[in-house]
Formats: sequence, C-alpha cells, structure tokens
Amino acid sequence: MDDFEDVIELKLNGKSLSEILFPISLEEGDTIRAEYAFSFDHREPDQRKYNYLFFSMSLVTENANGELGNNPFILANHPHIPLRDLKNLVRYGGEL
Repeated sequence: MDDFEDVIELKLNGKSLSEILFPISLEEGDTIRAEYAFSFDHREPDQRKYNYLFFSMSLVTENANGELGNNPFILANHPHIPLRDLKNLVRYGGEL
C-alpha cells in the first residue's frame, strides 16, 4: 500500500484522516462512515492507474466496557483502460 499512499484519500465521516485526532469518542447510536478515493494525476503519465488494487483494512474499536471490536473494510480500484491504450498495449507491449 505504501506505493499508493500519495493517491489514496481516506475519510471518516467526511473528514480526512489527517484532520482527525484519534482516539475519537462516539455516543450510542452514532455511526462511522468510511470513504476512500484513488486520485491519480491524469496530467502526468502515472502507470499505477492501470493497476487493479485491493487493500483490506480494519477499524479497531473499543467500547466503554473495554471490549474490542474489529470492523474490516476494503479499498478497491478497478481501472478503466481506454480502447486506444489497450490496443497499443497489445500491439507494442510494455508500458502505455
């Protein structure tokens, strides 16, 4: 995942992880919404955008009684390769 750290944006309840001071406290009934996005710079050739990515992560929680919880979630990227690029890849091999 380190190779993609600069293109993955993770948010909890709409806030970037870098903006959140952990640990966070929630009241009963509160929810946590995890969001992610892969943002490749389309102005620069970045071959990483053609990788199929699948990362498994967990949000570890602890309730008021000290009981731990584990909430797994998945980050996935299934790229779209334009037909022109796919033809060039097949025709010439190597990088697009």
